[in-house]
Amino acid sequence: MTSSTYRRTGPGPALADLVSRYFASLDDRRTDLEWARRYFTEDATTVTPIGTVAGVAEIAAHTRTALGRFAATQHISADLLISSGTATGNGDRPKTREPGEPGGPAEPTEPAEPDAPAEPGEVSLAWNALMTHIHRASTLERRGPEAAPLFTVGGRCRAEARLTERGWRFTHLSITPLWHTGQPPVLPEEVERELPETPGG
Repeated sequence: MTSSTYRRTGPGPALADLVSRYFASLDDRRTDLEWARRYFTEDATTVTPIGTVAGVAEIAAHTRTALGRFAATQHISADLLISSGTATGNGDRPKTREPGEPGGPAEPTEPAEPDAPAEPGEVSLAWNALMTHIHRASTLERRGPEAAPLFTVGGRCRAEARLTERGWRFTHLSITPLWHTGQPPVLPEEVERELPETPGG
């Protein structure tokens, strides 16, 4: 089923709400265990530029540490694509394909029964992300008077979500940075070594 169909007749509105609320919650910075359970399953995994973690408690702690390096943040999501399907038999995660991509829809198609909701057990998601981070005063002082106050990252998010008794939850989430401006926060050396190189200024 295409992304267009999902938005009209399937779980699209609930999934779009999940993504939007999750990004907004990052900026609210209330990332405790209760927060994580509102967005992730107990066995969820996340992959970000500063590490890979598994389990809802670890996700909460990891997110809290990452956001704590900044004075404030703003996360914006756009261009959400949704496709049905679960992980493949060999454990690989499915790729959400764009219109025009090999194996992807050429263009949106109409559902045979527009009023029949589609509720698959698991779906794949992809969206664009713009993430702006405001450095702490201590970071700027350490870097000197020429330090830029903002660290902005543009990237791509991919996720899988499952319909649970409590609603839709992420089972896997990855963030891939594509470009950045400014400097990242002051990080421990072991984290700095693992950061991927991205185009930036």
